[in-house]
Amino acid sequence: MTDPLVLLLWGLRLAFLALLWLVLLLVVRALLRDLRRTALEAPRPLARLLVLVSPTGIPPAGSEIPIGAVTSLGPDPACTVLVDDDALAEGPALLAYRGTGWHLSTSAPDARIRIAGRSAPEGGPLAIGDTLELGGVRLRLEHAVEVPGG
Repeated sequence: MTDPLVLLLWGLRLAFLALLWLVLLLVVRALLRDLRRTALEAPRPLARLLVLVSPTGIPPAGSEIPIGAVTSLGPDPACTVLVDDDALAEGPALLAYRGTGWHLSTSAPDARIRIAGRSAPEGGPLAIGDTLELGGVRLRLEHAVEVPGG
């Protein structure tokens, strides 16, 4: 015959092991649910660029382009926003949100860039509502559009 204390200890060990597995399964389930929810949510744009004038049609005039924290603009197909103009032939411009506002920078010191009507060949700060001219392409920085129910 086995001692009742030994049986009790084995029972406690098995119960503790089952409890550990239950906690582990609950944690894994919560992580998977959170990962699925995150994967289904589309990242929200911080702002948008409204294309006012585009002589070549790239980007199309009247189109709205949602932008994130860092957006590249230029003729290179690898750029976030494809701009068909030789104003940025030497390198793309970067539009970045820096915590307090937007800033445009470019590596080409002689780029034909105007911000809010001012010549800015090396870039500069932008505010919501400012126009941005990259050669013949004119864009306006606007607030991101809120999606109803989103």
